[in-house]
Amino acid sequence: MKIIAWIFAIGIVLDIIFIISFYKAQYKRVLFFKTLSSLLFLCIGLFCTLNYQDHFLSWLIAGGLGFGVIGDFFLDADMVFPALQKKSFMLGCGAFFIGHLFYIARSMIIIAESGQWMLVLYALLGCMFGGVIIHQMFKVVFPPADVKVTGVLYLLVLDLSCFLAMGLWISGSGSAWMAWGTLLFVISDHMLVYDYFGIKKIVWFHAVLLILYYLAQCMIAFSILG
Repeated sequence: MKIIAWIFAIGIVLDIIFIISFYKAQYKRVLFFKTLSSLLFLCIGLFCTLNYQDHFLSWLIAGGLGFGVIGDFFLDADMVFPALQKKSFMLGCGAFFIGHLFYIARSMIIIAESGQWMLVLYALLGCMFGGVIIHQMFKVVFPPADVKVTGVLYLLVLDLSCFLAMGLWISGSGSAWMAWGTLLFVISDHMLVYDYFGIKKIVWFHAVLLILYYLAQCMIAFSILG
């Protein structure tokens, strides 16, 4: 556990560095330290899997964290590689989309094993509520049409991942770490959409969403422990 604590502490330092770098417009440093920080989430997940819970469900979490590394790289890659300017957001969302499919698959396996199929219905009802929130949000954010479609699909998948995890935790069959981690992820990524495409830029917004995102990824990695 000491190793995990050290990785977590190093990640906090890296998180602070790339937040400061973002506000100083040092975008190469942002890309480097954010990607490195994301790799630490994956390291926590792999360490927990290999040393404590070498199980298929744990590997699904590690797989989701792995796609998170790819997503983190591409979301900020356009600031360093101008050729990716029109593609980086879509590629980043696509990678996170796949990552959350891993988390959904994990939840569905647990539901199938426990027979708690009503949790799927509750999660879908939650996604309908999430769709209303997304609809309201797009009244104040104005992404390009293709990005909007991708963003809506991604946010709905993220909502489904969250509601399934929350349902499993409330029912006593899931991890509190996963439930709260995916909830923070939902909050962080809704804030991210506003930060990218909102009418009015809020100075502190990006720092807060990055902190929430860091906590979310760490909680998801820790969920491997139970």
